[in-house]
Amino acid sequence: MPAKILGGLAELYYKPQTGQLILRKVGITKTDKWIEKVKPRTETFARKMEGHSFPSACKGKKWKEFIACLRREGKKYWEQH
Repeated sequence: MPAKILGGLAELYYKPQTGQLILRKVGITKTDKWIEKVKPRTETFARKMEGHSFPSACKGKKWKEFIACLRREGKKYWEQH
């Protein structure tokens, strides 16, 4: 359960998988403008990455190393296609 802080303007979460505290503004929603901007990018990414399993190259690493590896491997594959 998140803790309300700053007079209820934000929520504070603890994410055990990453060991990090997450601060999130209250009331953020997906607007039509946001969907129009993000959806095409997501579809393009999914199309380019289809059939490639670059996350398996990062398997077994600690969280921060895993995220860095995902970015590095994803970038390599993205630039190739």
